[in-house]
Amino acid sequence: MVLESYFDGGNKADSVEYDVLTLAAISGNVNQLRRFERAWKKNLVRHRCDYIHTTDLVSLQNYFDRDKGWNESKRDALLLDCVKIAGKHFARPITQNDPTGRLGLFPHTITVDLKAFVRARSENSDVARTADEICAVQSLDACMEWGSLMETTSFELVFDQGEPFYGHVHDRIVSKRARRDLPFLERIVDHTQSPSCRFPALQLADLLAWCVNHKEAERPFKWQKRLLANPRVEEFAGYPELVKPLAKHVSLTRSWKLPKRALHR
Repeated sequence: MVLESYFDGGNKADSVEYDVLTLAAISGNVNQLRRFERAWKKNLVRHRCDYIHTTDLVSLQNYFDRDKGWNESKRDALLLDCVKIAGKHFARPITQNDPTGRLGLFPHTITVDLKAFVRARSENSDVARTADEICAVQSLDACMEWGSLMETTSFELVFDQGEPFYGHVHDRIVSKRARRDLPFLERIVDHTQSPSCRFPALQLADLLAWCVNHKEAERPFKWQKRLLANPRVEEFAGYPELVKPLAKHVSLTRSWKLPKRALHR
């Protein structure tokens, strides 16, 4: 079985402009994704749009400009229907209230407190050079762990185009030393970047990342609260988690001599 994982980020690794950086991933097998994509595309047709991009939708700009017929009511109706579809296709764990559970798409997010990252980086040179790298590595590990639970034989990774997360994963996949130390990298049969408008799962990852980034808003949207009410794996890296990276992991990563990337402010 092949597990496909789709990654999209929310905000940028700039502690001056943003408080947090989030990377969301949506993973599933071919059948799970096919059923989800069919429902997602049908919903887009019903709302007369080609794709969603959450930041533009919330601010009603670019493709979703008011001059093109978009407004708050039309936006919220579209996103609420998108969230309903996501909820129907997400995996659900076995609980006392839901003893059967359900297989489905695996949603995961990793969020880094950017000011805490800058502080930790200034105090400990072993901290990763970029918050993007932390998000990329943690997200990849989570998807790989899910794949192992699902008895996956190989992995395909798709990242939103133009974001830095892809580069950190690519560096590891093409490194002979990294593949030697991390045999699971050999099971990644494809990794690529693509515009989010091409893949519904990238659009859902974008929506999930936005909702997590804005979860502390005073007046959250109805569709936002509903999406965040779904079971998911959500990780958060604050100062305590960032300042003391595992020495064994640091030593291993340095031995790969991966390309260095610019430090974040």
